[in-house]
Formats: sequence, structure tokens, C-alpha cells
Amino acid sequence: MSERGTGGRMVSVVTSVKVTACEPYDSDSIIKGIIDGAWRHKIARIRETYAVNSTGGGGDKGAKKAIAGLKQKLPAVMWAGHFEDRKKGGGKLLQHSGLLCLDLDDTGPDTRETVDKVRKHAAVYAAFQSPSGKGIKVIFCVPPRQEEHKHAWEAAVETTEKLTGLKVDQSTKNLSSLCYVSYDPDACFNPDAEELNVPKPTSAPLVVKCESTDELPQRKNIAERIL
Repeated sequence: MSERGTGGRMVSVVTSVKVTACEPYDSDSIIKGIIDGAWRHKIARIRETYAVNSTGGGGDKGAKKAIAGLKQKLPAVMWAGHFEDRKKGGGKLLQHSGLLCLDLDDTGPDTRETVDKVRKHAAVYAAFQSPSGKGIKVIFCVPPRQEEHKHAWEAAVETTEKLTGLKVDQSTKNLSSLCYVSYDPDACFNPDAEELNVPKPTSAPLVVKCESTDELPQRKNIAERIL
């Protein structure tokens, strides 16, 4: 996985979730690595471990627990941009990438079909199977402005849930959310994705509390005594 140079956007990568130092990488190179198999052997082990434990009596819950340690050794991406570091509280964002990542869990046998549903949207930059193979990650192209990230995330969630009929994991709403690398030769990749249309937030109307009509005579008498 090379750094800058393939025409993508600047994002940040940590070598594992236990590392706070992050490095800038070109977003296109990461997706190409996911498609070409840069982490194929590590992902194969995770999926094999998941399959063995899910059929061995532990079910999906037991399988997720079994692969937790293996996933933590994978590199992970902060798709929202170039961060100074990954300190507690999120770290300082130096430059927003104009990308954000959503997580759809437990797609099961419909995982490939779910990727195909989201790939049709013009604002989807990439979509690929998660390390377990039982969920997908969806990367949207959004306005590259930190102050609009929350509203962009909400718009992306609404769009994804309409396309798939599935619920998005709410834990990815943070600007510095991490996404594990994966392996998916059939991943969706659209480097020319359009920016998602993000409606500007409307200001909440001013609510004026009216006095109860029963209290008005009492307040009038008090005012007259004061005057």
C-alpha cells in the first residue's frame, strides 16, 4: 500500500487499533489493496475462524468473540481525513478528505447483494465486505468540511438505509471512527463518485412560552401594587 500518488484523497491509517500514531495514505491505494489482496491471508484466517466458531455451537456471538483479537491486529483507516494523531477524544483533524464510512453488520448471505445495492448510488466511493465477510463497509463522498460532517453522516445513513432496508451501525458517526482493512475482489470502487447532497440543517423555530390565561389577572394585580 503506497502513500500519496494514485489520485485519491488523503486519509489516515494506524497499523492496529492499539496504536495512536497515524500515517497519511492515499484513499485509492487502500481500496485497490482491498481488491487486489494486500491483506488476503490475514482476512482468510479471520473468516475461517469465524466460520469454525459460528458452526461450533457458539453462533454469531461466539464467532465475533473468536475473531476480535485477530481483527485488532489489522491496519485500520480513518476515512474522514488526515489526522495529526489518534489521541483519546479523536485527535486533531488536519484536513477533511470528503469521505466517510458507514458500517452494516450481519448482512449474512445477502452480503454480496447488499454491496450491489449501494454501488448504484453516484455518491458511493467504495463498498466492500467486512473482515468477517458477514457485513459491509460503505464509503461515501461528501463535502470536505469538518463542520458539516455530522449532517453528511446523517444524510449518508438515510440514503444507505433506503437503498438496503438495513440499519446502519451508529458507532461510526464519530469523525475519527476506524474501519478495518479487508479483502474483497468484487468490491465497489468509484473514484469519480459525486458528492452526496447534504441538506443544510434548518434552525429550530423560536418557541415562545405563553402565560396561562388563569395567571394573567394575578400577575396584573401584582404589577399594579408594585406601581
